Amino acid sequence: MRNKKMLLVIVFSFVFITLSACWDDAELEDREFIVGVAIDLVGDADDGDKMFEMTQQSAVPAGLATATDSGSGKAYLNLSQTGKTLNQINAKISKQTNNMINTEHLKLILVSKELAEEPGLFTNVIDVFIRVQGFRRGIKVAIVDGESPAKEILNIDPEHAYIPSQYLNELLENEVTPETMEPLRIGELQELLLNKSSFTVPLLTKHSASTANYESVAIFDGNSSRLVDTISGEDAMGLNFILGRNQVGSVSTEVEGEQIAFSIKQGNSKIKLINSNKDALAFHIEMNVEAQVEEYHGYKDYYTKEGAKQFEEVLDQKIKSMTERTIRKLKDDLQVDVMKLDNHLRMFHYDVWKQVKDNWDHGENYFANSDVTVDVNSVLVEPGSIIQIKRKGNEE
Repeated sequence: MRNKKMLLVIVFSFVFITLSACWDDAELEDREFIVGVAIDLVGDADDGDKMFEMTQQSAVPAGLATATDSGSGKAYLNLSQTGKTLNQINAKISKQTNNMINTEHLKLILVSKELAEEPGLFTNVIDVFIRVQGFRRGIKVAIVDGESPAKEILNIDPEHAYIPSQYLNELLENEVTPETMEPLRIGELQELLLNKSSFTVPLLTKHSASTANYESVAIFDGNSSRLVDTISGEDAMGLNFILGRNQVGSVSTEVEGEQIAFSIKQGNSKIKLINSNKDALAFHIEMNVEAQVEEYHGYKDYYTKEGAKQFEEVLDQKIKSMTERTIRKLKDDLQVDVMKLDNHLRMFHYDVWKQVKDNWDHGENYFANSDVTVDVNSVLVEPGSIIQIKRKGNEE
């Protein structure tokens, strides 16, 4: 009997200790959840008197609506400070809040274009977030362009989101246009920086008080890790066709002087090395595209075999023209490889890669001296409405 009592005492003691394990846990309302960060360059970088300004956007639980509560007040808080290091700034910001800062929900890092253009600064900024334990490798990174600093984009008032960072995070996932790139996450960025590979970063601009624009791509030189240019429109579309990704969207051109818009359903690309001489490297890129006629202002019957073939050839030529212009810009003008030709050599022709890797898109720049050709194979599927064709036929 005595042994049973002793056993019960031990069991209850263990239960009490276990139940009190969260005695020092902070309530939700007492935590400050950082969801977005914007970093700007202030001061004169040329005179060596550069300073950073960091803005942290945190969620305010009281302002978030739930199934039973519509929320009260603004759902976010922006706090900014300046300093020569981000750690110094973070310490200053911590003095402005009376809550416990939590970074586990950070989703977005925004860097001003001005800062990214300075040699070495972008790498230094990103390195801080890579080093800190607890930051998730899925955090998205974007560049902010425009007349106002990057922090201003965290002040927009989106109509369909409570927090600007939430809206911007979802905007970067937009895949309805081939002019945008896939989101860049900090884990992938770390690998690119370690390999000194050139890369692209989504570029955002503030469009209005309630919206941002995502229609451009920032090009980074892997050797200097600095932003060297931006591409948009058909140049960005051409890059996506080369890479064989994010091709869903619309491509417009003309058929016999009449406007036509193709809806790209899916596509892929395949790179082939056709000359392995390091001093005369030659690549061929084959692109396969499935498309549908989305809008057509003419009367050509594309339901016939001959009509469909003509439309496919028009689309082939349009995509070929876009991609060749993109190649000229990247290879001849910027001389940075964001077409992933280096990845192809590294994965499938490592012997060649060992010969050129130290001077791929810098130094002797084997990339700029290489030859890149393209072919496009389009297939027209689900042609769509033929109202215009029928009208023309009735007139005749």
